[in-house]
Amino acid sequence: MSLETISFHKRTFFPSSSNAFISNYFNPNEIFFASGSKLVLYDFILSKKIFRINTNGSKIIYLKQCLTDQDKIFILDLDNNLYLFKISTKEVLCTYKLPKDKKYTMFEIINNKFIYCISEEDLFLTKIKIGINDQGEDTLEKINEHQIQLQIISQKNKNKNNNMNTPNKLKLSSNFIIINDLLIFGVDNELVINNLHTNESENIRFQKKITKIIKINDDSICLGDSAGKMHFIQDITDKNYILYTKHWHSHGVTDLLLDPNNDYLYSCGQEGVVVIWNIHTWVKSFLPRLGEPILAMKVSNDSQNLICYLKNNSIVFISLNYMKIIDVVNSVSNDCYINKFNLFNKRQTFITFTNAKRGIINMYNISSNTFDFYLNVFNKNFNSKTEREKDNNLRILKMLSFSSPKNTKNLCYMMTIEELPYDLDKKLFLSYMKIWKFEKNSIDLIQLCENPHNNEIITYVEGLNYNSYGFLTKSQKSLKI
Repeated sequence: MSLETISFHKRTFFPSSSNAFISNYFNPNEIFFASGSKLVLYDFILSKKIFRINTNGSKIIYLKQCLTDQDKIFILDLDNNLYLFKISTKEVLCTYKLPKDKKYTMFEIINNKFIYCISEEDLFLTKIKIGINDQGEDTLEKINEHQIQLQIISQKNKNKNNNMNTPNKLKLSSNFIIINDLLIFGVDNELVINNLHTNESENIRFQKKITKIIKINDDSICLGDSAGKMHFIQDITDKNYILYTKHWHSHGVTDLLLDPNNDYLYSCGQEGVVVIWNIHTWVKSFLPRLGEPILAMKVSNDSQNLICYLKNNSIVFISLNYMKIIDVVNSVSNDCYINKFNLFNKRQTFITFTNAKRGIINMYNISSNTFDFYLNVFNKNFNSKTEREKDNNLRILKMLSFSSPKNTKNLCYMMTIEELPYDLDKKLFLSYMKIWKFEKNSIDLIQLCENPHNNEIITYVEGLNYNSYGFLTKSQKSLKI
């Protein structure tokens, strides 16, 4: 089995959130994403990072690219700072400080002239004008502020708030969009349509929580819910609107995306599947399970590539022409452990991050600050939380260890222990011990041993020097070398 090499970054350089992750409008092969206060530009065709800039602010939570100037990007950080950042000179061109007593989490740019920022906890909207002063400098200037009044709220919130005409501190359950002076967003299972001029709201109630809203055209929208359904509303500006529903996802819809040519609608869900809908015929095609819930998607401006941001903090690049993955940028999973060792007698310290539930080993090179490769110890499809609750027989990667050769050049051995519950009442487990051989640019499985301690739980494994004793394993009753 040949070694698979993929571009990696340190964990600290992965997206802060699904909202801090956008495709480059001017270059379809690139994406912007934020990690902490750093802004990263990554080229997935070249499989390399173009730049990483520290914006010298707090954690970035939202990004939008300036569509009239490819050198500028709008950034919202955790301290309510909205600023216009120039990429080439690595400087902030202008800043607007939003009210400190609010919690702004997202914004929308309308006609490249105005920015609407929303504080989702108290439904407070601030409108900002994008301009240029007499000296030719970029400016951000507040136009007005708008407290959204909700006249109708969902049934489960009625018992908590008897006054229906007061501003309700209800958190948005979706993003927001603006169509013809109508502010549209989701609060739990209700779609709120707020007139920005009259501050009057109309609500449309659904059975499940609204998770995502996108604009189809000037009078039509599509929204996804937590049950995996997509609801299409035509003539949204008319009270006699038309509503119809499509359903494929078995779990909640996490993101919706319309391609630049308005021919295809992309939907993704917690089960890790992307569905591609032809909006003219509603014929659908599928991308295979990506292994983790998909939090966000972006499509390149030429409609050739789809970029998915996964829950395990990984980014997957997919060619829509060939319907296959062309690049993956992985990160360290939350369910991992760390093992330090020297590899290939090069005096370079590595750390191994192991995603136990997925059976993946990532190896990180401290000297070059990169992940050198990853290895699938065993293949396993993603199981949703519901499926995991029904199935306890889940194989996990329990532990691993490495030999530390002193005289053997470019050679190293690794032992992995996999565990599969056999009888949980009696605390019996099936175990699989594998020995792997590293040599230059390849890694091979050279030995497999099932149940080396007769279904007992292996509690200890240690890598000793090669050509000395080998590997030591320990169960509750015995030691073996």
